[in-house]
Amino acid sequence: MEEQAEDVRIYLEKRFGKAVEFSYVDVRSEEMGKFPGIANMLDMFRLPLTVINNEPRFQGGFPVDMIENAIIEGLG
Repeated sequence: MEEQAEDVRIYLEKRFGKAVEFSYVDVRSEEMGKFPGIANMLDMFRLPLTVINNEPRFQGGFPVDMIENAIIEGLG
């Protein structure tokens, strides 16, 4: 899953440059402590979970075209 996320990160960086910040977070890591709102909702979603602007958006995969469109909407 981390390798797939890395592919998405590379694509988004090429597409949007510094306008987008991308992070892969293992839900079993201590880093999840930075996202308590998301951590409390994990049992409601299928992993991987894509979160945009602290809002869960896509679950169960990395739909690059949908992620890209959501980012475009957010930047608009």
